[in-house]
Amino acid sequence: MSENRKEIKLEAVGWKLWLVLTAVSYPPAFWVSYGVCYEDMKDGMLPWILGFFLSAFGAGVITTALNTVLQNRVEKIRSEERKSNKKNKKKK
Repeated sequence: MSENRKEIKLEAVGWKLWLVLTAVSYPPAFWVSYGVCYEDMKDGMLPWILGFFLSAFGAGVITTALNTVLQNRVEKIRSEERKSNKKNKKKK
């Protein structure tokens, strides 16, 4: 059974993850932005827009960090493969 299972190679995450993280983090970001705004500004669009920008920025930071980790991992695997290929060529 384990032979039939396909291995998922995740090399990068992109806009889909950013969109999901933005949507998930929007309610807490709105709550924070609503608490930060002055009373006379709470009735307008400022808390809504500020909450969106806070959640989008946070999602961008998380997505960038995750992409960096994934790409470093892939680069490490590729460099190990190149080293093993060089050793195999020298043995032949």
